[in-house]
Formats: sequence, C-alpha cells, structure tokens
Amino acid sequence: MNKKNTNNQPRFYYGWVIIIVTALGMFTQSTETFNVLSVFLAPMNAEFGWTRTQFAGAMSLGSLLGGAIALFVGPLIDRFGPRVALGIAFGLVGAAFVLMNWITTLWEFYALQTIARMMSNGVTGVALGIIIPKWFIEKRGRAVAFGSIGSQAGSTITPLYVQLLVNLYGWRVAAVVAGIVIWILSFFPAIIFMRRQPEDLGLLPDGVIPKVQEGNSVPAADLREPQISLGFHEAKRIPSYYLLIASICTTWLIRTGVTLHMIPFFMDHGFSSSLAVLVLACYASSGVLGAVIWGYAADRFGARRSLTLDTALIGVGAFALLGAANAIWLAFAWAVFWGVVLTGQMTLQKIIFADYFGRGRLGSISGVVTAFQTIAQALGPVVAAVAYDTFESYFFALVGFSLVSFLGSACVFFSRPPDRANG
Repeated sequence: MNKKNTNNQPRFYYGWVIIIVTALGMFTQSTETFNVLSVFLAPMNAEFGWTRTQFAGAMSLGSLLGGAIALFVGPLIDRFGPRVALGIAFGLVGAAFVLMNWITTLWEFYALQTIARMMSNGVTGVALGIIIPKWFIEKRGRAVAFGSIGSQAGSTITPLYVQLLVNLYGWRVAAVVAGIVIWILSFFPAIIFMRRQPEDLGLLPDGVIPKVQEGNSVPAADLREPQISLGFHEAKRIPSYYLLIASICTTWLIRTGVTLHMIPFFMDHGFSSSLAVLVLACYASSGVLGAVIWGYAADRFGARRSLTLDTALIGVGAFALLGAANAIWLAFAWAVFWGVVLTGQMTLQKIIFADYFGRGRLGSISGVVTAFQTIAQALGPVVAAVAYDTFESYFFALVGFSLVSFLGSACVFFSRPPDRANG
C-alpha cells in the first residue's frame, strides 16, 4: 500500500474557516471588554458626573446575568451549534453600542450595557471559547492560539480607533462606529460560515478524512482522541473540575479589575489619555506573541504545567503595576509582560477543559465554568473601584490581586486529568 495516500490529506480543511470566523468574532468581542470600555469611562464620567463605581457597576451587572444564561447556552451550542446564538448576540451587542449615541441618564447606560455585557459573557464568550477545540485535537494548542490572535488584535486596534474617534468627534460617535464594526465583522460572518463540528461536514478533527471500513459505508472512528466525553453531570464529581474553576475565578477577578482601571491608573500618575491608551494597546498587541507562545507551550509541555506557570506570573504582573507608572519605559515594559501572561489564560483555559473532559459536551462544561467566572469577572472592577474610591489609590487592590493569583496557580498545579475510564 502507498502510505502517502493523498486521499487522507485534504488540500483544504474547513476548520481554518472556523478559526478565521472565530478570530473575527474575538476581534469585535473586544469592544465589550474592559480594554475598550475604559476608553469611554473618563469622558462619560466627565459629562454625566458618575463615579467609577457607578460606571463599573453596569459591566458587573451584565457579567452576572451573562453567567446565568451561560448555564443554558452551553448545552444548546453543543446540540444545535453556535451560528444562531452568535448571530443574535453580535446583533444585540452592535445595536447596544449604536444606541449609546442617544443616552442621557445612568439607567439608559445600564440598560444597554447590561444587555451587551450579558450577550458578550453569556453567549459569545461561551461559543467562541469552545468552537476551535471541537475542530482540532493534535493541533489544538496552535489552533486556539491562532484564533486568540483575533482577540489580541481587537484589544490593540479597537481602543486606538475608539480613542481617536473620542478625541475627534466625541464618545457618542465612537460608540456608533464601534457598533457598526461589530455588525460587519462578526454578525454576518457568523451566520454565513459558522458550523458546529467537523463531523457535520463528514470530516474529523484536524482535517483527517474519515476512512471507510471494508464492507461498511460508515466512517471509522477517529482513534487518535482518547475515548472521553464528559458533561457537567460527570465533571461535577471530579475534584479537578472545581480546582480549575477556582483558578479561573482568581485570574478573571484580576484581569477585569486591572484592565478596566488601567487607563485611569496611568492618567492618575500623570500620563495623558492618549499615552495611557498606547500603553493599553501595547499590552494588547503583545498578546499576539503571548497567544503563540502559550499555544505552543501547551502542545509541548501540556496545558496544566503551562497554566500553572502563567497563573503565577499574573500575580507578579499585578504587583509590578504599582511601579510601572514611575517611567514611560517601565509602563511599556510592564504592558508587554502583562499582555503575554494574560493572553496565556485565554489560550490555555480553552485547551485544558477540552484536554481534561473531551470535546463532545464541551458547551455544558464551559457554560457552568462561565457562570462562576462571571461572578469573579463582575467583582474585579468593583473591588478595584471601591478600593480607589475609599483610599484614593489602587495599592490595596493590586496587592490583593497578586496574592489571590498565587492561590489560583496552586489550584491548577494540584488538578489532574480525569480517569479516561470515566468517559
């Protein structure tokens, strides 16, 4: 037999289309992250007289509601695929930003941002996180890394163009443009190109064409993947599931707590708004490098070891921020480090759950994780805001974030993959 049978080596694998569409979704999802919302914080608070706690509260409320609906969205995506869910979510998020042009009161801001944040956390956050792991096994680390580049590109470019529009035309025009970009880059690609899993197209993960067994028209199983497919009801009996959830909660508490207040932090230390946004853009752009580094690290050293190290480095970065504003070069050096380690979380968390529990019911697994994650995600900005409003400093918040991160690293270290017999 010719071992170089080209029939098993397709020239094109639709999984790469999935990566592109996912990357575009992650690009525009950045509009509803704290990287971009922090650009709106100063001008909106100046116009309406809101406190930072009031502004952050809208994001926190939306995050909590997003976590609640994630419990139901995850299993639905496993069953029906992500196309309709992403179409609805991106349509609503885009509309929320466009409608911000007309707000005049705090409750209107809360109404729009609660819906947008709920869709971003509870729908797009779940769907975009599980799609690529369903399409790749052997190349999972690299594939997730490539998809995550879209998030980092969005976190880099979106704050820059939003800040430019704010400076030139005001925050209302910036919000409208951001909403239209979401519709163009994510709404239409999602409803046209997104698919549930490779088996729906007669393919196997990584682009391997299924072989047909002799005397049987049914494709043979993909024997490369360990026979495990756990849903929430099985995972809830496994200690590692809770250890990973605890770790993710610590890092998301820190991520949102630091990111939303990053621009105000540097502005409080004498940076101009434009320079502070450049620091944020540097952090976001360095995440492209971080996605590649941690994706390959997961393939080479395993997701657990990589995530243990990265979570500890998050704590180092949170503490280092205290001295980052002492000089411009220190601010940019810190931003590069922060971008690399923070992107590791986005990349490795997607990989480790697929590695531990399989890809068959990854939506139900991730939906519950997202519910817990969003509680921490909602608390992060409020903790930092209350610390600032109380002490007029972020010192206590950053020290606390650092200590919590090391606890999260220990949780990952002591987690172990489930017994394959459970699948």
